[in-house]
Amino acid sequence: MEQNQKDRIDKASGAIQGLLQGQIPSALDIEGDPDDEIKQLSGYINRLIHDFGEVNEFIAPLAAGNLNIDLPVKNFLSSPFKQLHANLKHLTWQTQQIAKGDFHQKVDFMGDFSTAFNSMTAKLEKTQKSLILERENAIQFAETKSRYLNSLIHEIRTHLTCIVGFGTIMGKLSLEEKAKNCLDRINANVDSLYLLVNNALDLAKLEKHKVVFESIEFDMRQLFLDVSNLVAVNLSSKVHLVCNTAEGIPQKVKGDPLRIKQVLLNLLDNAVKFTKEGQIEVGAQIEDQDDLSLQILIYVKDTGIGIEESKLEAIFGDFFQSKSSTTREYGGTGLGLTICKELIEQMNGTIHVTSKLQEGTKFFFRLKFPRVPYDN
Repeated sequence: MEQNQKDRIDKASGAIQGLLQGQIPSALDIEGDPDDEIKQLSGYINRLIHDFGEVNEFIAPLAAGNLNIDLPVKNFLSSPFKQLHANLKHLTWQTQQIAKGDFHQKVDFMGDFSTAFNSMTAKLEKTQKSLILERENAIQFAETKSRYLNSLIHEIRTHLTCIVGFGTIMGKLSLEEKAKNCLDRINANVDSLYLLVNNALDLAKLEKHKVVFESIEFDMRQLFLDVSNLVAVNLSSKVHLVCNTAEGIPQKVKGDPLRIKQVLLNLLDNAVKFTKEGQIEVGAQIEDQDDLSLQILIYVKDTGIGIEESKLEAIFGDFFQSKSSTTREYGGTGLGLTICKELIEQMNGTIHVTSKLQEGTKFFFRLKFPRVPYDN
């Protein structure tokens, strides 16, 4: 055998060995070779190298999960991967249908995997039906509970109205000073109970966005004085209440005085509850204004027990109390601040809180009010 033939055979053998080791060697140069069996073999090896290269370019993205690829045409090595590709695409489609709630999809072309997949689908369908049933039961129970509580609260409010009526009649009688003080206490506590009842009723309405807000002219300074007078009756003798509406606050603005009053009463109720000595201040100041409107910052701050910094983010949540002992010592339901947040946000405002333990707390909210024409 001539040396040239040996060299050609060695090159062909090296290419085949590289393919067997998973490598993709360069194609053999057979241009100018005699038309013999070695050239024919080298041609087959070049075809194999080409097909291996095409399959390698296809397998890499397939292994990475990319099914949006085209398989090489006329490549005998790609046949088994074509079936795998088709199965994976169909399996992906079936999984998407199951995710949309179609649990009738079944896999029957992947052996043991098909059995496991179909079992998982059956369990998912059973779990979904169970969750739907539990959700429906929970909604029905919540609606029943809500109707019962609303009926109960309305009944309580009816009796409160009766107490208020008799209190008003008694207030017109000639009473001794001690009796008048007792009546003031009764009226103040009835007002607090009214606030609690209205909060409970409003919470359900707010959650369903059924609260109707007014936009009427009102005297903000007078509103602050009215709120302060209501709260002052329940103050400890060691606590001083300050009402501070900054200069520039117009006498008349346009908004919903009832809801603003409700927010202030909730905030002041908390301040009174948690401040045993020191000062409570309620006030307002203009933050921004133009010819059409004013943005007013309204605040309530106290020198009470304060709130832990870690609890500040959750303080506007339903039924929040900073400690379980808080309810026992100070009372309350934890609904007041939730109501405040909902009311302020539905009036397109924002509410915030800052606090330090044993130093006090400040709640403040911002609302935009249209100017009242010809205000003095």
